[in-house]
Amino acid sequence: RFARAQLSLALARHGVMEMDERVFAERIEAGDTLLVRFIIPRCPKCDALTPVWRSLSEEIPADAGVTVADVQCRQAQRLCGQFKIRSYPTVMYWNAESGEDG
Repeated sequence: RFARAQLSLALARHGVMEMDERVFAERIEAGDTLLVRFIIPRCPKCDALTPVWRSLSEEIPADAGVTVADVQCRQAQRLCGQFKIRSYPTVMYWNAESGEDG
């Protein structure tokens, strides 16, 4: 578990993190700042945003403490349902003050 968390942190510092429901919950509980894009496979609008999303993740300084992440809604259906994600891509932001509600 610790190794997976370390790997997640390393990935987050060097680009877009792939986030599942468990990692999302851990990051929210820790009060992390998250910028999350909810996507589905074969979505033209999601694909069009991908280069910009990657650039954004690389331009945010590592010491800013912001994790840029993707949530695949086909795999994380419960999480996407919790936030009533109905169109793709949807981008949401969380920080310590917003808590789980974003």
